[in-house]
Amino acid sequence: RLMASGKPSLASSVSEYLKLGRKVRDYARAMKAAAFVGSCSTLSCANDTMSRRLISMTDSQIAEEAIKIIKGAENGKGDIPRKGEPNLTPPSPGIYASVALAAHRAGRKGVADLLIMLEDGPADKVHALLTIGSYVDAAAVAARARDPDLIYVCIDAFEQAFSKDEEGKGLHIAGVINKFPIEAVNMLTAYHALTAGLGSRDFKPLINILLRRQKYLEAGLQMSKRVAALNRTSPHYSTTSNDREKLKIEYLTEASRLFELGGKECVFQKSCTDEQLDLLAYQEQLRRTYGAYEVAPPSSSVTSTILSILKFAASEPRSAHRIFADADKMAKKYKVPEKRLWYVKVRAFSESEQWPVLRN
Repeated sequence: RLMASGKPSLASSVSEYLKLGRKVRDYARAMKAAAFVGSCSTLSCANDTMSRRLISMTDSQIAEEAIKIIKGAENGKGDIPRKGEPNLTPPSPGIYASVALAAHRAGRKGVADLLIMLEDGPADKVHALLTIGSYVDAAAVAARARDPDLIYVCIDAFEQAFSKDEEGKGLHIAGVINKFPIEAVNMLTAYHALTAGLGSRDFKPLINILLRRQKYLEAGLQMSKRVAALNRTSPHYSTTSNDREKLKIEYLTEASRLFELGGKECVFQKSCTDEQLDLLAYQEQLRRTYGAYEVAPPSSSVTSTILSILKFAASEPRSAHRIFADADKMAKKYKVPEKRLWYVKVRAFSESEQWPVLRN
């Protein structure tokens, strides 16, 4: 009741005199310390010696007095042990953080910083730092405490400080990567990797993170995975066949660019991606040449493409010689082994019932 009526000093004295519970006394002292810090900032005139002294106090002096109040030693008594004796009764968790927040509200940022440093409770310290806008320090405390929940809270609070547009998202990602501890960076990367893997089309944040971390191989592989996701039955990819093919080429082109940024580490991946792009372009060329989709349906397989070309000759007997030449040309271009080519021909001619060609 005394604290609710604005008399924290009297409440603290009564709790000490009655030897109330530890938490009650700590709470009363914290309220008294917060009132003291506030009084040092709200005094507008100095009519007496005490007022002048409070106004002239520096942040470190105010913090020292607040610490003495919290420990109950402003009059030389309380819980501060004598010199050489261990401090067996530290203040309850959250006490320093609550007084620090009061100092911050009173405009005493220096006092708030000094008091927060003394807070031992990771959760209280993190929430206090987030309240005053010290996101990087809060993330560092959460990382030292090895608390993933606190790390996530820091990342989320930092995100709320930016706008929801693309520029804000970019600033948030850059801030986490450049300033937050590695535990927070890994968590942000894992989060976006998970959401991208669930079929979401908004995978740009993940690519942005990997690029900023210079993980070009992983970024390129993520773009390549988008191509595989296009073939899945998902509401996120409810597009026409032509649109899917355009997206495939777009994603593969971007993946090739990312692999190129990776240098020697990504030579094999870039080579495979470029060959796939070349195959898709060759298939499109065949479809335009013969004016038929069936001659070379979109596929990631050279063998299946040759098979479809040879089968198409059954529907165009007048152009069979030209079609067979294109199949041989493609086999030579992609270095298909002779035995495999003969197997594909036997299968294509038999399935399309081109028996005279098969006999020859």
